[in-house]
Amino acid sequence: MGFAFVVLFMFSCKNTPVKKAVTASNDTLSATVAVTEEKDSTLYGVAGDFGMSTFCLITDEGDTVLVTRSSEDGTDGIIDGDAQPGDRFCMTVRDGGEVLAHAINLTQLERHTRNYKISNGRLILHPEANPDTVVIDKLDATTFVYDGRKGMAKHVNADGMKVYK
Repeated sequence: MGFAFVVLFMFSCKNTPVKKAVTASNDTLSATVAVTEEKDSTLYGVAGDFGMSTFCLITDEGDTVLVTRSSEDGTDGIIDGDAQPGDRFCMTVRDGGEVLAHAINLTQLERHTRNYKISNGRLILHPEANPDTVVIDKLDATTFVYDGRKGMAKHVNADGMKVYK
């Protein structure tokens, strides 16, 4: 009877959000905590042609996403790196998908590091061993300057890191 109930319960919950179970246990306590994973809203693709007020991304799925660089309230979207057609970018949008929130030139970023992860438009360096969510201060073909948990760091011409405090 118990097994049938578990099977029936599992099939009745098929329309609920995907959750990851985390089990905590010690000698006296064993509990399961449901943690809802945050969905990544980042779009990936290649930059198309764009103008002074627009940004175009051709996504990995083949969709063309054309957004404005600033919203009606005057808030500008952030573009880290040079806006180069043909370069690989990731981006997030706001205002119902009409306005650029944040874009990162991945072609330029990967000239400096490949040890990163993007989550909802945020850059996380060393995601496996020692994750550090950083803010990019400058990114181009020769320079990568960022501020993170360990302070400001500068990477120039792919020849090593110099930490500035």
